[in-house]
Amino acid sequence: MPRTTLNRNLTINDTLESVLFESKVAQLFSARGYPWWTNVSLFPTRVADAGRTNPSQSLLLSLEEAATNQPGYKLQAVFATISNLVENAGAPAIASLRAVVQDIYRIDSVFNNANPAKFVLPVDEVRYFLGNGTFDSNYLALSSTTGQFAGASAGALTILSAATGRPTTNVNLVVRMDTLGGPCRILDMFGGGPTFALQDSSGLPFSFPNNFQLLAGSVVHVTGYTDVTNSNCAYPGIEVTSVGLSAIPIATDSDANGNLLIDSWENRFFGGVGLVDPFGDADGDGYQNLQEMLDGTDPNDPYNHGLASPVQFAPPTISLAGNGAQAELHFSWPVAYIGRFSFGVLHTTDLTVPFVGLPFSGPTLVLGNEFKVSFTLPSTSEDFYFLSIALH
Repeated sequence: MPRTTLNRNLTINDTLESVLFESKVAQLFSARGYPWWTNVSLFPTRVADAGRTNPSQSLLLSLEEAATNQPGYKLQAVFATISNLVENAGAPAIASLRAVVQDIYRIDSVFNNANPAKFVLPVDEVRYFLGNGTFDSNYLALSSTTGQFAGASAGALTILSAATGRPTTNVNLVVRMDTLGGPCRILDMFGGGPTFALQDSSGLPFSFPNNFQLLAGSVVHVTGYTDVTNSNCAYPGIEVTSVGLSAIPIATDSDANGNLLIDSWENRFFGGVGLVDPFGDADGDGYQNLQEMLDGTDPNDPYNHGLASPVQFAPPTISLAGNGAQAELHFSWPVAYIGRFSFGVLHTTDLTVPFVGLPFSGPTLVLGNEFKVSFTLPSTSEDFYFLSIALH
């Protein structure tokens, strides 16, 4: 097959668009602290640009990613914005800019052949005007557009300012059963809403860090760019710049060993049931394993814990108070989590026989983290009491 040939007539406006784009790139490097930004060239094959700094492709592409206090800029979108305004904008200031550049080419066309050492090439004079708001002395003496210089400078500023940073988003998304398979990394908006496809800066499906425990129903906090598309996905795209695990769903299956930790949760994070203390702190972040399960956070990641402050869970010490036929069992439990558990009162007259349940009321808050349950004393003369605690 013959190679495709692209034919296009380059115009004065193309030069203006290219130099404006070069100026915008220089501004972006300046904002990121590069000292050579005043002497940038995107046209290294020009003899006159031999002493200028030509950024590498990788350095140019780094402008598409956000840096400290600096947004990312999609370079193709920046050029498209500049090109559209130069070609189509009817604003007087931009019209003056076009006229000034045409004046540069007029002077060069008429006088440069006879005086080749006197007039720099138009590209360099356009650069000079954008940097100084006027012509050099040789061009200035022959200019017919000096009255438009101020407007033209304002037009250039308008165009450069219109090329803005990439649009970003900051959303909570829910992991689906099919998130990790197929050609798209799709997740749903937390609380209802659209579905998004996550990708990396290369356009490939985004790969979550290995320490993420992505059960279906997990909530992740995603920050990224929204100016991306993927032909394989029928959903709005997000190019991910940062992601954090916000919540992990609590399974609803059994707690066979009665240690208050759901069996499937223990298997998922610790590789077996009964291998970890519910009142311990596996990752040393100050949050006990039981609280991490209730908050839906990762008990093995010290940087992933809930917004709630750490609380203290412990097997409660029970005190018994009686008043005639009524009795109260007092115990301590974190008040913020009391509603996540079911409590019961059991008794027996002989420790060699099973405990049985007693009707009771409560738990009722007494003070701080102290609660009580109330019940009628059995008719037997001696009893042993047992407080049961289970997840709802």
